[in-house]
Amino acid sequence: MTQPGADPYRGVVGASRVLVVDDEPVMLDTLVLALAGEFAVAGAATAEEALPILRDHSPEVLLLDKNLPGMSGLELLRIVRRDWPHIEVIIITAYASLESAVEALRLGACDYLIKPLPHISVVEEKVRWARERRRLLHERYEMANQLLSANEELRQALELAKRSEALYRGLFDAVSDMVFVNPISPERAVGCFVEVNRAACETLGYSREELLQKTVLDVLAPREAAALPGMMELLAREPKVLYETEVVTRNGQGVPVEVHSHLVEIGSQRLLLSVARNIRDHVLVEIERPGEPG
Repeated sequence: MTQPGADPYRGVVGASRVLVVDDEPVMLDTLVLALAGEFAVAGAATAEEALPILRDHSPEVLLLDKNLPGMSGLELLRIVRRDWPHIEVIIITAYASLESAVEALRLGACDYLIKPLPHISVVEEKVRWARERRRLLHERYEMANQLLSANEELRQALELAKRSEALYRGLFDAVSDMVFVNPISPERAVGCFVEVNRAACETLGYSREELLQKTVLDVLAPREAAALPGMMELLAREPKVLYETEVVTRNGQGVPVEVHSHLVEIGSQRLLLSVARNIRDHVLVEIERPGEPG
């Protein structure tokens, strides 16, 4: 057993931390040794033994046997979801039943494995996926913070949005303006949208999945697309840019918009964040307003 206060992890120093909890000694040793070639790994035979590791040496991924002596794996899963929601949990079960897998997923596990375990490469791939999921969720929260600084409606919900991914999505979609996020290459080329909100989907007439396959050029009116390179040059010099342009819906209808755009950095990625307000009614009022008397 690891001495209190000592680092329980072994394997690759500085790598992602993985905690394996299994009461079968052979299974536990096999998983720890195999995963230690890529990760920093710790092992525990019971939930009770795992708790101080979770508290003092929090892992990124937890491989957790469902059927443990004493406190069960599902009981520990409930505690992890309550106290350490940032940890991704993969449940290991000896019972190949849909019910047990669904129960684990319902309680907050991100994936499950069935004994006898598949080849270790499959286990490693699931751990990598869980680690990547955790990273993406973290980046999503960072992106939410950037959005909040650009839009007052979201800024007021900052603390609430951090508590839950589902709540973040609900707040993001509740914004009445269209919100678009694109990656930017070093050459200032704009890639496909990586995030859009419900207002963008409903206004343009696309599903979220369809819109995430498109770029700014796909939704800009053709006559406006030629101005995009100049706008990118301006964004390279100015932190925020306000401009008017026109987007085109799925059925070809033009929608005039006022856009607040600025470049943000999340980790090593540069993103273009744009909040677009539909000003069609404002434009119609300008057109219909009687001229000043001569």
